[in-house]
Amino acid sequence: MVRGDELSAREQALLASLPSCPSCGFTNSRGGVSCSCCTGSLSDGAAWPGPLTSASRPPLLAELPARFTPLRLLGAGADKQVYLARDDMLQRDVAIAAFDIAALGARKDDLLREARIMARVGGTRHVVTIYDVIDGRLAAFIVSQFMSGGDLASVLARAGQTPFAVERAVRIGVQLCEALEAAHQRGVVHLDVKPANVLLDAKGDAFLADFGLARFDEHGAAGVGALVGTPAYLAPEQVLGEDVDGRCDLYALGSLLYELLVGAPPF
Repeated sequence: MVRGDELSAREQALLASLPSCPSCGFTNSRGGVSCSCCTGSLSDGAAWPGPLTSASRPPLLAELPARFTPLRLLGAGADKQVYLARDDMLQRDVAIAAFDIAALGARKDDLLREARIMARVGGTRHVVTIYDVIDGRLAAFIVSQFMSGGDLASVLARAGQTPFAVERAVRIGVQLCEALEAAHQRGVVHLDVKPANVLLDAKGDAFLADFGLARFDEHGAAGVGALVGTPAYLAPEQVLGEDVDGRCDLYALGSLLYELLVGAPPF
């Protein structure tokens, strides 16, 4: 079993060098100014300790197939670590989320559910693609498309309250509309559209990620809403605990676009 107190000295130094969110405690990748989990402000991190080597391969990655070479830690949470890795077989960079099964407990089913939803929507334009799910004895891994541009929340935070150019905001909006259209056509409602869940590639194109709160909407409604997510982007029916459907995603997208053009969410 891989526990936090069994991390090697290098792993502990590596994690300590990354900025932790003062609000939620999530450990983020270096260089961002907002938390990838709650979008709160971050303090500057320490110097990056260098790439991973075979000698410093973390215990949580012990069951990762040899075809994947972990390069560096991108971020970490209470029960997972996210790495940039190289798929040596297919010769491409990937993001690998490694989950401690013991820490996950019963939430492992939620993890697999999210992976299945993303696989259902994946392969479409502007949705982050999941390549594989690897279920080990001590750890589970989700291998997905690596987005080198980071998340939109960090871009917004670096810009302060400076609005995006209209052309850039429209481009991102159109791309997210394509992502939501693909999801809704497949009966999936995201329910957590916000800047932290929008990832950017090297060209600045936007991709929708994190379907952890998503629900199926195959009969006109995805069920009764629960007050989960980020308040600034929640549709009124989510706040009121009413039935939710794809229109909740459109409301959240509208709030996101407002923030791009004005510099702050509408509420």
